[in-house]
Formats: sequence, C-alpha cells, structure tokens
Amino acid sequence: MTQDSSMPIDLRERAIAFLENLTTKRDLPGAARLMHDALTLQHNDLPSMTKAEFVEFWPSVLDKSPNVHVAIKDVICQGNRVWVFSCVTGRLNEGPLDDVHMLSFAEDGTILRSHGIQRQKVEGGH
Repeated sequence: MTQDSSMPIDLRERAIAFLENLTTKRDLPGAARLMHDALTLQHNDLPSMTKAEFVEFWPSVLDKSPNVHVAIKDVICQGNRVWVFSCVTGRLNEGPLDDVHMLSFAEDGTILRSHGIQRQKVEGGH
C-alpha cells in the first residue's frame, strides 16, 4: 500500500473502512487491501487465521449473513493501535452483537493484527 509520505495515515478511518468493507459493504478485496501480508486475525468464536486463510474463509460467512451490518459506535486511537466499538446485526442470522475490534497497524498503514470480541447484546444494555 502506497501513501504520500507528506500526508499522515488516518488509522481511525482505515479501521472503520476495514470493518465496513467486511460487513455492510461486502467488499472483501477492499478490506484485503488494508491487511498486511503477515496479518494475524483472532476472533473469540473462530480459530486464529492468516490473511490468506481469512480471505478464503470470509465469503462463507457473508453467504450465510445476507443482511450483515456494522454500526460504528466509538473509535479510540493510540499510536499504531485502534479500538473500534460497534453493533453488528445479521451476522450468521444472530441478533444484535456488541463488537470490539482491537487493531494494530504496521508502519505502512496496513493492519498487522486484528482481535475481535463479540457478545450477544443485552436487552436494555448500551
């Protein structure tokens, strides 16, 4: 991924684009462009995956989740790390899920590590 060295990389926007591309926009190639080749991806309900494994796997989730949507609630950036809190609906036809993704970025602005945690949203919860 190339970037004009005079312009800082907006990791907040990249994190949002990554999650929206994977879900609401259903744009896996767009999300893959934001992933480092050495990406390690972990999710609380999945085995750890490499970029290649994830790119091969994710279309099966989208096929089973025709109405998946992510609504970003909050984003916190610190150095090369970004935490995204969102609400996910329609993933594998589950009810609304609280979702936290912790992303670490490489110097070139690609995602080096992604750790996602989801839980069923509690009625009346935030």
